Parts: sequence; structure tokens; C-alpha cells
Amino acid sequence: MIMDKDLCLMTDTAVTESAATTDYFASGAVQNVLGEQLYLQAICTTTCDSANDTATVVLSVQVDDANTFGSPTTLASSAAFAIGSAELTAGGRILVPIPFNAVAADKYLRGYFTVGTQNLNAGKFTVDIVKNPARNL
Repeated sequence: MIMDKDLCLMTDTAVTESAATTDYFASGAVQNVLGEQLYLQAICTTTCDSANDTATVVLSVQVDDANTFGSPTTLASSAAFAIGSAELTAGGRILVPIPFNAVAADKYLRGYFTVGTQNLNAGKFTVDIVKNPARNL
């Protein structure tokens, strides 16, 4: 799969608590090309761990009309993945389909990690916007 650096929202970055991706995608309007399914893809580059192994991680797609994301709207979220799940081990992947967004004013898109129960003491991710992600990672 060919990766576009402009669609990369963060690279090998530690996530220890709830936080947004280090970058965002800006367009005239965050709307999918008709008939094209896009995904927010997070690849775990360092296995996640927490003090009591009770942390969970959720990845969400957020949009806003300002790049400061003062009032973001969550378009879609993944399931909550627990420590030890395949998605939170090195090489694991979380995919969230990016739904069509009818709000033309929302022209900025980012990923947002929600870390629940307790903070992580290890875990890094690379996050991209992809089309037709590989199904056999």
C-alpha cells in the first residue's frame, strides 16, 4: 500500500492518555468523494500497557470548522480495545470508516484517542487516512 505523507496524522507517537492526533487533515469540506470509502487507520507501533492492565483505547474520527477543534463533532468511533487485544499490540491495527459528513463548514478532520479506566504507560501509534486498506495485516 502506498502512503501519502499529507494523509498521515501522526507517526510513531506515544499515546498515554486521551489525546488528539498530532496533525489534522484540512480540505475545502471534509466530505468523502462520492462512492469512495475512506478509513482512519491507526497502526500500533509499540505494544500498549498500563499499570493494572485495565486500560482501554477507542479511536474516533472528529471534524470541526476550525483547526483548533474548539467544538469537535465525532463522526464515528471504534470499539473499546483492552490491553492485550491484537489491536493494541505492535503491528495491530484499528480501522474506523469515515462516514459522509453533510456539514459543509466542517473542513478539518483529526483522530482522537480516548484512553479509559487508567492511563497507558506504553503505547505508540501511526495514524493515516487510507482508502481500501489491506485486509490481511
